Amino acid sequence: MRGWGVALALALAAGPAAGQEVRLAAFADADLGKPFPAFVAAAALGPTAVILAGDVDHRNPQTLATMRAMHAAVLAATAGFGVPVFSVWDDHDYCRNNATRACPTRALALQAWGELRPLCPDHGYPAGLWQRCSVEGGWVEIYLLDTRSQRDARWASRSISSSVIPRLRR
Repeated sequence: MRGWGVALALALAAGPAAGQEVRLAAFADADLGKPFPAFVAAAALGPTAVILAGDVDHRNPQTLATMRAMHAAVLAATAGFGVPVFSVWDDHDYCRNNATRACPTRALALQAWGELRPLCPDHGYPAGLWQRCSVEGGWVEIYLLDTRSQRDARWASRSISSSVIPRLRR
């Protein structure tokens, strides 16, 4: 089966929740067209939050209607977690295999994402999907970087100062 998932448990060292455990479940490349038992297993662990790191569906949608349907299916599949689900995309849920920012349906993909996927308060939408999310009253921050719709021929040679990270820092 394609895909990966990981569950992390962290103990907070400071703040009002000191000593409490934060459980993060992360998934990528899940391909929801097939059964994905890791979702069920992770839900049983009681995560504090879930991270979808892209390619959770491999439909390669090319119309606004198919993009909306794909995002609705992903949201339905993650509804059982009952906790915040933070997500960013990769090629299959953005455009097609190995797509860059030059994808001809980029504007539609951004529109569909913005209509259906929740965004963290600190985000780059609609320019891109980079986000800074937090749980446990802000004591745990999660950075989701949009390395798909921002990718271009110069992407690999760009410095950290031109990336999305400085825009998310405060």
